[in-house]
Amino acid sequence: MTLGGVRKTARACDVAPSTVQHWKTSRRVPRWHRERLLTAYEARLALDEQSASDGAAPSSSKNNPIMRRVGE
Repeated sequence: MTLGGVRKTARACDVAPSTVQHWKTSRRVPRWHRERLLTAYEARLALDEQSASDGAAPSSSKNNPIMRRVGE
């Protein structure tokens, strides 16, 4: 599950795209950003569940190194 790429993740977390790129490269999200990222991720899950109940295809769920790291 992704939020749609670096720019969309940055927008959802209210940070610069370069910050999200660093999270992706380092495979680490600082503690103080995790809450915002998890909130954005949960909102995206809710949208996907709603789309699935409407019969639409869910968004990409490829391995996202940022979300794997946050979930640990």
